[in-house]
Amino acid sequence: MIKFKVATVLILFGVAGGYFVRDNIEYFLPFDDSVPATEGVDGFDEVSLKCLPEEEVLKIRNSGSAELAYIKCKRELEAALNDDFGSLENDALKAIFSSVVAAQFAEYGNSSVFSYDEIKESDYLNCGNTILLSGYLYGVEKTNLRTIGFDGGAIGNHAQLYFDGDSRLLIDPTTGLVAKVGFDDLLMGVRVPREKIRVFSVKAKSIESFRTKVFLAVAEGKYRPSDFMYMHESVGAHLRRGSVDNYFTPGGIYIRDALRNQRASQINPD
Repeated sequence: MIKFKVATVLILFGVAGGYFVRDNIEYFLPFDDSVPATEGVDGFDEVSLKCLPEEEVLKIRNSGSAELAYIKCKRELEAALNDDFGSLENDALKAIFSSVVAAQFAEYGNSSVFSYDEIKESDYLNCGNTILLSGYLYGVEKTNLRTIGFDGGAIGNHAQLYFDGDSRLLIDPTTGLVAKVGFDDLLMGVRVPREKIRVFSVKAKSIESFRTKVFLAVAEGKYRPSDFMYMHESVGAHLRRGSVDNYFTPGGIYIRDALRNQRASQINPD
């Protein structure tokens, strides 16, 4: 198992809320599970892979490898994506499959674990842990799978993955979403046709409205550059250098301000 020295200044985890550790003090910005009403929206159809029952997930959890399961599931996964996603290279399919597996590990909840051994034993994971888990299963140093984070806007504080190869994909192991969309189009608010989006099943049943929120944000082009917080060239780079103090982006500025205000209120309560 690969080990990493993790940045200790500030690590971000959360889904439409944030969990932070700074100077050994914990902070939490509350999870907003509300979804604004959208007229005419009928949600999404969830996709489940029959090749991935609980016993198969348990084998992956214990071994730390999804390779054998991927071989078994590749044809079913390709069928689930079909021609809507075009011809995807093997790495793209593996990245998607790793996220589908990661989504089956735990219920959603607060967590500050980083290593695979800690993650696999956790009953609760959040978006920050889940993108790390996807990376462990896919390959933490592969530079075609990048961590990306946002704060504010349509999806709030949330961590996702971006596959940048011959294919370009937004991958969200927390919600189970996979979308065929380039990074520029995503941040320019280009609508993604619903047939270019899949939402795979997840173990977390407490964030259904948030899953809808992310789906609608992608389908309706609600991402904005002003919400962008970070992109790391690999999951391994995220583990080594992930720190809001290093994110000179709109989302990073917002989070630093929120933390300063929170710490000030704790020092000088009304």
